[in-house]
Amino acid sequence: MSKDSAARIIRKQEWGNYFLFGIESPALAGGAKPGQFLMVRVSDQVYPLLRRPLSIHARESNSLEIFFQIAGKGTALLSQKKEGDGLDILGPLGKGYAWNAGVKGKTVFLVGGGRGIAPLYFLARELRTAGARVKVLYGGKSLPDLPLKQKFEKAGLDISCSTDD
Repeated sequence: MSKDSAARIIRKQEWGNYFLFGIESPALAGGAKPGQFLMVRVSDQVYPLLRRPLSIHARESNSLEIFFQIAGKGTALLSQKKEGDGLDILGPLGKGYAWNAGVKGKTVFLVGGGRGIAPLYFLARELRTAGARVKVLYGGKSLPDLPLKQKFEKAGLDISCSTDD
């Protein structure tokens, strides 16, 4: 685990109350694995005191992505950040997902919905690199709750979506 007080938002996308941030942090990106998370300080103020745990959505050489939905005061404050803003982050935390060479040539199903889809993009790409055929099942209450559908498709991942309505 490391602390990066100089992490910087380099990309921000939003879909209603869902947000995807690209965060430049070479110190944290290098060791990140699928299934790990970051603890993000959302304000320089005393309130809210606690950092917010957010899954690592993707990793590139010097950056990470987080995907979240406004669920309370902390994520509402985080959603107001802009490109270029700094973040104070601890991570990567957690053991992450584990798999072995036995996945090569096998079909792996990943199931997630709403903001729970966040860590599965990173995992899907890594499993595909390991030789697995990845099938993503993505669900939500309605179409606006599937904001990452096109991102999965653009990455060439096999994705099926379902909504309650």
